[in-house]
Amino acid sequence: MDEKGKKPEKRVDVLPYRPGDEKNILSLFREAFGKEMAPEYWRWRFVENPVGEIMINLAWDGDLLASHYPVSPVKISLFGKEYLTGLSLTTMTHPAYRGQGLFSALADDLYGRMAKKEMVMAWGFPNSLIHRSRVRELSWVDIYEVPTFQKDLADKRPVPEPSDAVRRLNGFDEGFDALWERVKGGHAVIAKRDKTALDWRFSRNPVNDYTVFGCYEKETLRGYAVSKVFSDCVDLVDILCEDDDVGMELVFAVVGWAGSKNAKKINTWLNVNLPLHRELEKYGFVNGGPITYLGGRLLLPVCDTKDIYDYRNWYITMGDSDVY
Repeated sequence: MDEKGKKPEKRVDVLPYRPGDEKNILSLFREAFGKEMAPEYWRWRFVENPVGEIMINLAWDGDLLASHYPVSPVKISLFGKEYLTGLSLTTMTHPAYRGQGLFSALADDLYGRMAKKEMVMAWGFPNSLIHRSRVRELSWVDIYEVPTFQKDLADKRPVPEPSDAVRRLNGFDEGFDALWERVKGGHAVIAKRDKTALDWRFSRNPVNDYTVFGCYEKETLRGYAVSKVFSDCVDLVDILCEDDDVGMELVFAVVGWAGSKNAKKINTWLNVNLPLHRELEKYGFVNGGPITYLGGRLLLPVCDTKDIYDYRNWYITMGDSDVY
């Protein structure tokens, strides 16, 4: 494990990503994790992201890629103003170079570049293997341990059928832009969920197939839910709605869809402070595992730290993570 402030033992060059480096990045992923990352997934996540430029730092020992630290640009509404941030993900170091301070060196340099580009925060969902080093070496602050809010579908507690206001959709149109403009002010900290962001995140994702539901009042979209099948469960990956009644209608639709897929459980993330969380408890949703760390580091003083690091201010769903 890296020690805070430890200098790399081997001489390496810290450089930003250059076109063509992805071949070495995919090779490093194989070395670090013992599995493959699909090239089309890498391109989707880092090249096709509509928000901003590629933000990746690489440590090179000659022609060998020793370590890799990226963020994926994300626009976030913070207390009524839109800012650019970076979702930290896919941190990796070649086995022969672990414990040499490369992780810290790459991140410190990248955070400096981010600040110059007015990217105000690095944040993400570190797993249990890297959580400690994020906090200890990169000055991240733990915001919350996010539980999995889940319903066992063997629980026979009756769940109503959704009304005719809920439709299954084929994609995202301009109605999602209008919904975002109406809803964003109701959440202090929330990643942008307009047509462009949702289309990239879900419709163009090359490895997952998602099912989208919309709830309408006449032809006005009042909320949506995005789900996918995972193993013998259904993940309710994202939900955004104007009020709790709309949210309940959407969850009822997902429960019915999950039953048609013979799923055993529905899994989701939902802030316990939201009234919708309490409403769903009536129908057998309970908090459980797995638990996911949420943390981050404010890079520019755009808001009070006590507010940005307070989970009660965050609207978080599985869709904010790169895992689901």
